[in-house]
Amino acid sequence: MRRIMKLCAPAAFLGLMAAALVFAGLLVERYERRFDVTATADHRLSERTRLVLSELRGDWRLVLAVDASTLAGDRFRRLRDVLETFAAAESLDGAAIEPVVLDLSDPRGATGYRELIEDLAESERGRIEAQRERVEAVVEELERIARAAPRISSELGAIATAIDERVPSAEANRTFFLQQAAAVRGIGEDTGPVVEAVRQRLDPEQAPGVGSIQISRPDLASAALSQPTDAVLAQIGTLARELARFGGSAAVPTELRERTLVLAGEVGQFRDRFAQLADAIARMPRPDVLRIADALASGEAMIVAGPAGVTAIDLAALLPDGAALEALGLRAADARQRAEELIATAIGSLVLAEPPIVVLVHGETQRFLGRAPVFERGRERLGLRGIDVVEWPATVERERPSLTDFDPAGTRPVVYLTLAPDGTAAAGAGSAGAERLRTWADALIDVVESGDPLLLTLNPSVLPSFGDADPQNEVLSAFGLRAGTDRPMLGERREAGDRVVLTDLETIAADSNHPLGRAVSGQRLLLPWPVGIEGEGAAVVRTTPADGLWFEDEWLGLWRTPRNQRALLESPPEFDQGSDDLVTDSTLVVAAQRELDGELARLVAVGSNAWHIDQVVGQAALIDGRAVPFYPGNLELLEAAVYWLAGQETLIAPSARAGTSPTIRIVDAQHLSLIRWSLALGPAMLVLLVGLAWRWARG
Repeated sequence: MRRIMKLCAPAAFLGLMAAALVFAGLLVERYERRFDVTATADHRLSERTRLVLSELRGDWRLVLAVDASTLAGDRFRRLRDVLETFAAAESLDGAAIEPVVLDLSDPRGATGYRELIEDLAESERGRIEAQRERVEAVVEELERIARAAPRISSELGAIATAIDERVPSAEANRTFFLQQAAAVRGIGEDTGPVVEAVRQRLDPEQAPGVGSIQISRPDLASAALSQPTDAVLAQIGTLARELARFGGSAAVPTELRERTLVLAGEVGQFRDRFAQLADAIARMPRPDVLRIADALASGEAMIVAGPAGVTAIDLAALLPDGAALEALGLRAADARQRAEELIATAIGSLVLAEPPIVVLVHGETQRFLGRAPVFERGRERLGLRGIDVVEWPATVERERPSLTDFDPAGTRPVVYLTLAPDGTAAAGAGSAGAERLRTWADALIDVVESGDPLLLTLNPSVLPSFGDADPQNEVLSAFGLRAGTDRPMLGERREAGDRVVLTDLETIAADSNHPLGRAVSGQRLLLPWPVGIEGEGAAVVRTTPADGLWFEDEWLGLWRTPRNQRALLESPPEFDQGSDDLVTDSTLVVAAQRELDGELARLVAVGSNAWHIDQVVGQAALIDGRAVPFYPGNLELLEAAVYWLAGQETLIAPSARAGTSPTIRIVDAQHLSLIRWSLALGPAMLVLLVGLAWRWARG
């Protein structure tokens, strides 16, 4: 009997252990929970992320569309782990997140990506159709003008013929109207190809579509209309104005004057209606599906889709390559936290607050947004967050642009972003640079006085050298700030034995307690023609003595010399100990706020004007077959500044450096000694205690 008991005891013990393991497995299967014991919280979402997820309702998808064959396995695996962590988050209350990975190198993945875009396109088909009708109205009006052009041209020729010596400056007026007749005739001849190109983009069967999906593209049609529309408006606007002037002159015979005024009224009606329709399509917001599809033309992205809308995240930000990590001094765990912050921010932009509207205020004489590669990359980056960009050429349009199409209810925050005119430019086809700078600054002063948030960029200025006030400082003075625009910072280096003067500052943002500082901490930035900013406010980016900069007085010659010709300058600027000062600790980016009518008014000033244009932010290196930006901090700063100015700090994603501190605290010597003795003696003491208990149980 005793022998049987000896055999049964181990068997019973093993059976109980097996049952316990099975029971534990069932519990884990039913009540899944992760326990993160890593030092850097690799498998635990941050408090901020959990807050964002607690606001979710309904079903959400995190769709990673990428060619997996071009990715390093560890980077791809880390991102998939992040997606699974989001799906298993405990803070999801009444919501569900489905992570979807579409490998575009696999036919099934490509099919899944197509189906996703089709779903998005179908959800916005009504909005796209409404915009198509709006563009079609402009095309029809352009055709109406083209049909009337031969008759108007003929009438202009008749007016020119009727001008005799009784009319002052008869020959000059006759020549003018004959030239206008030829120009109007050209409108009729040039309209056909334009209309055909636009209608191709409106026709779903002929439009470029979204990927391989055929859909009307009113956004592309509007872009194709922009330059022809401007040309026609300029032509008939000038004609209507001159006809009215000529017809209103008492020196012109009555019959000719009446004939001219009738034509002026007809041309004026064309101008007014066409200008109204053209302005409506120029301000059309792009539907989300078109905006995301265009911005992610490579087909590789993280798409966040849910009941609240759709947004996307650039793949280079989510999956930084090894070289980029090394350049930032980051580890794999840091990149994982960065991915979490980006995804949480993208979700938050849809559920926590309405996306801002950015009004780009510049001093150029004509519009360029969507027509020239100036701010397209910044517009693309903001567009991925649902942030619309509206253009305001303040030197030719004194009134602020209407935002009704973008925000019918008037509830979205509006942030004003600037691009300063060159105050040193001479008067060419338009007004002089100093005059445009004054007009542009007046518009910004009105923005500041009304309490609207402003992201101000600064250009060097010659006005203080002539004893005049720099209008840029008038904008800053409302926040107790002043910029040294009369003395930009220059540097130098040796290349092949030659001295090269540097007008661009490459810097890495240091840690800062301000939200903007945390957003760009450790990120590389490029600031062309930097100027220092003094006064109140939080310093976001500063210089250091190691930058080797000095404040230069005689910079105008270098400014006016094209970059590719600067090496030919006989006497480029150099540090003069008698008149120049070395730069030690100067603020380049500052965030300030003040109380105005009981509310906070905010300003972010950047001591550089071109830091956010395509020529700067588009610089990249090809690493592992992917374009890696040289200066990722520029767009990071742009996005974070817009959110901070809009009062949406919770949507600012800190850089990876902001989350590199281990979550397990450093163990002091006393506790470390205790842990070591416990590990050394603990197992032996446990065995001894189990043996004593067993002996006591057997009597």
